[in-house]
Amino acid sequence: MSASPEQTTLGAAAALPYQLPTRELAGMLGTSLTDGLTAHEARRRLQTQGRNEVGRRDTGMLRIFVRRLTNALTLVLFAAMAISWALGDVSDAVIIGVVVFADLAVGFLYESYTRYKIELIQQQVPRIAEVIRGGRPRLVPAEELVVGDLIVLRRGERVPADGRLSRVVGLRVDESVLTGEPGDVSKVTTALVTPSLLADQRNMVFAGTVVTTGGGHAVVVATGARSVLGSLVRRVVEAGWHATPLESRLKSTGQLLGAGILLAASAVFVLGVHRGETPH
Repeated sequence: MSASPEQTTLGAAAALPYQLPTRELAGMLGTSLTDGLTAHEARRRLQTQGRNEVGRRDTGMLRIFVRRLTNALTLVLFAAMAISWALGDVSDAVIIGVVVFADLAVGFLYESYTRYKIELIQQQVPRIAEVIRGGRPRLVPAEELVVGDLIVLRRGERVPADGRLSRVVGLRVDESVLTGEPGDVSKVTTALVTPSLLADQRNMVFAGTVVTTGGGHAVVVATGARSVLGSLVRRVVEAGWHATPLESRLKSTGQLLGAGILLAASAVFVLGVHRGETPH
């Protein structure tokens, strides 16, 4: 069975779309530079490609708290605190409790801040996009854009997906949200032969950037998590939720120490009971 146009080109053409002439790219993506996709084809591609969403939505504050509360190290420390309290070592139990509370508080605040940053990034994608489908302009939810769609760019609007420009009329775009470079950039339609950095891809537009002057058309080459903005969200998630090598080693050491404390405290408790002593 042969692959669909967008399936055969996402791996090759979409990797370097700025190096391809627009007509060649449109042919590979199975779209038209004048009529765009048909509504039927757009619906079909939406089912196979997924929605144009740059990251997971709200995970919930309670879920974050529960996840941190139930990790292995926290449970071990809770057990050690309970045993210390049962043995009458109130000061040790209080110290362990303070450590657990501080870890939970710092971790919860850090993950909450990461979630806040992700939400700010997600807000860069507009809710509505103007596309040409079947030769007619129409407004559609931005999350329903697919590879091969022909999007219309207008002054003052945010770009809804990554696209290869096919038509420009005095188009300038502010890409500082992605590049960090102030000011806007003039855009062209000609193919770029040599490999170029993101800031130098003048025949491309990217989700989340803002059209400051002029307008144009662009063929969508990447949506959702595959867009540059989507990769930014992924890096934020990985930085916020994945431990560094040092943090991983500290966590492993803490788990070993916690397990050692738990075993020692349990042994002392059992030995005391066996001798007829009572917890106090």
